[in-house]
Amino acid sequence: MSPIRMFIRGLTSLRRRSVAENTRFTELVQDIESSNMLKKTTQVMQILLRSWKFILRLVKE
Repeated sequence: MSPIRMFIRGLTSLRRRSVAENTRFTELVQDIESSNMLKKTTQVMQILLRSWKFILRLVKE
């Protein structure tokens, strides 16, 4: 499991626990939103890297 996925799972479990205890941590919500943004950014970067590698292969041929 990747570190990002472990981080997101940890934040999600903390959020579930805060809901179960009827408490809401605004910092926790902000952290989860930030981690979702980080996950999306990472996915976009991976797609761009694959595209760039493909373009480089085409140029070399």
